Amino acid sequence: MCGVSPSQRLTPAELAAQANSDDEGYDFEAFVKDDRNEIDDFVDVAVEEKEFMHLWNVFVHRHPIYCDTYTGLAAEAFTRQVHPSPVGAYHCSSSA
Repeated sequence: MCGVSPSQRLTPAELAAQANSDDEGYDFEAFVKDDRNEIDDFVDVAVEEKEFMHLWNVFVHRHPIYCDTYTGLAAEAFTRQVHPSPVGAYHCSSSA
């Protein structure tokens, strides 16, 4: 038992943690290479979309989403991992 009851929500910090004890003996680099190759086979997808799909696949591979209620937390953690700057940092300043 991992110490988390089925009704207990994960915190954003737990969801974004990089360590996963289930990965022992698993070839993560092979997964990344296979994922990249499979995504590169798409011909009707822009390069930026392929990169986004690859980043999301790697994130979800490291942090599986076991139920729909975790999807929002996962998306938030993914966004922070990929682009840690807050959106508000890009606001336009008004000079009057």
